[in-house]
Amino acid sequence: MFTTDNRRRIRLAIVSPTPPRPCPVAAHTDELCRVLPSVAPRIGLTVYAIDHGDGQPTAGGRRVDGSIAADDPSAYRRAGQRLRRLGVDVALLEVGPGTAGGPHGRYLLGLTDELTRQGVPYIVAAHHVRRSPLPDDADALSALCRPAAGVVVASNSAGAALVSSRIVPPRRIAVVPPGPPLDLLDPRTTGPLPAALARYGDGPLLTTTGYLSPARGIEVAVAALPGLAATHPGIRYVVAGRTLASRPPRVGDPYRRTVEAAADALGVAHRVIVLDGDLSAADTAALLRATDVYVAPDLDYARTDDRPLADAVGAGLRVVAAAAPYVAELLGDRPDSIVRPGDPAALAAAVERVLKEPAPQPGHRSFAHAAEQIAGLVALVASPRPAPVRRAAAGRRTAA
Repeated sequence: MFTTDNRRRIRLAIVSPTPPRPCPVAAHTDELCRVLPSVAPRIGLTVYAIDHGDGQPTAGGRRVDGSIAADDPSAYRRAGQRLRRLGVDVALLEVGPGTAGGPHGRYLLGLTDELTRQGVPYIVAAHHVRRSPLPDDADALSALCRPAAGVVVASNSAGAALVSSRIVPPRRIAVVPPGPPLDLLDPRTTGPLPAALARYGDGPLLTTTGYLSPARGIEVAVAALPGLAATHPGIRYVVAGRTLASRPPRVGDPYRRTVEAAADALGVAHRVIVLDGDLSAADTAALLRATDVYVAPDLDYARTDDRPLADAVGAGLRVVAAAAPYVAELLGDRPDSIVRPGDPAALAAAVERVLKEPAPQPGHRSFAHAAEQIAGLVALVASPRPAPVRRAAAGRRTAA
């Protein structure tokens, strides 16, 4: 385990989308800002939000220290100058699809150019890496990572994707699986949500959480319900989460309407509970503890991470997930939990199968372990470099 140097305080700047932005990167940054001060008290945080106009940016339960207008290319360079004046030792850039402005997020290069010019090292935390990225996306990510002190990813699948795409060499990649939040592992964490769901029935509870998009394949799980209801009359399916990059309320949400229409057409609308919003940590923890099977019916074979699924596995839930290399990495010891993507019958059969099995034991890793690893990487990057040596005229080696 990495530890920070207790003799020296390190100032870390985190640059990322933050709540209330509806995206997984913002949620990850919010959690990191909550946990990092407790596991690495010698690291002082400065948070700059990439602001997409969703509301007052916050992180870790407090207002951020500064913001960058996402669509203003000059704002990124000015932020780099301000961070240097603040005495920042290291910057951590949390990046993923749509996190920064410009074509393929290229406005962020203005910030990294300025940090490099000012001598401030930075680490890239790359989220939602694609197995075969589009050329323009790969070029932008490569330009971002090339001067970085290191690149952090959430899975071996993500690291392999960066290497195979020739974006980052393997020696510069650190794999840091996030681990479930502490609230999910603490049985004392309670919320009112499970009790409110009781009016929908008392049969097995299936759950999918996280931001929604058509790639999540929710309609596949809905299509599996009629078959499951034949043997489990009280079965329920909770879908909890806002739609990714949600539209204004007056525009509506086509994907959510598609899911609801599918449930109506199959006669299972009374079994499907769609919760549109961000659950509190307590409600999420309580919901997952009440869950009999967590389902991840995703249609995106190229995904290299899935935080809600990883949290469910880490918390010891029964899970059924659509096949993908990342899923095989995560569920290698549970092959019966992996099904063909887009196959409701296979998903229903797997749910029936895992319901008969005892629940797995929770893992030993939490998000705090991930925060400790990140703190160690930050300390490593912030460590003073030894002075270069040169050979003196008389043959002695001296500091340059």
